[in-house]
Amino acid sequence: KLFKKKKKKKKYLFSDENISLPSKPKNPLSSLVHIQMSKGTLTAVLHQANLTRDTELIGSMDPFVLFIFGKDKQKSKVLNSAGKNPKWGGQTFTFQVNDEEALNIEVYDEENMKKNKLIGVTQLRMDKIMQEYTRKDPLPIFYDKKESGKIFIDFTFEPVGGIPKPQSTGSQGSNPGLQQNPGIMQ
Repeated sequence: KLFKKKKKKKKYLFSDENISLPSKPKNPLSSLVHIQMSKGTLTAVLHQANLTRDTELIGSMDPFVLFIFGKDKQKSKVLNSAGKNPKWGGQTFTFQVNDEEALNIEVYDEENMKKNKLIGVTQLRMDKIMQEYTRKDPLPIFYDKKESGKIFIDFTFEPVGGIPKPQSTGSQGSNPGLQQNPGIMQ
């Protein structure tokens, strides 16, 4: 026991608050909704990032984003010398949703002669986007359990068959605030 083998520490870990897979529904009806809405199209529009972790001692980072959704991997443009505030300007990515539980998002600094350096990671839970259909809030990214910046991505989920329309109440049509008046066009 003189030589204990050290356990390798992972380069990064996800934050508990940011990563939690959907729990099994308690209500049998909610599981039917989950099954019906689990297929569709997820669109991600990548805008920019505000990074607090800098992997370069000299010079500026060349960031890119890697989206991993099941077996589908898609990579953004590499922004040469963009540093800690890269702007992708609305680069769009589309994913076919089947039964995946999350979209993994990894931000890297591209290196020419060496392995790319990880800046941070995050995850978008599919159960959240399937309930709301859109998300426009910045996502925090993490490196070694610490926040390493925020990434600004707009997400839209379009279920197979389209987004259900809300049920309107009463006979006023889609805008119950308007009163019926034959002299006013609606």
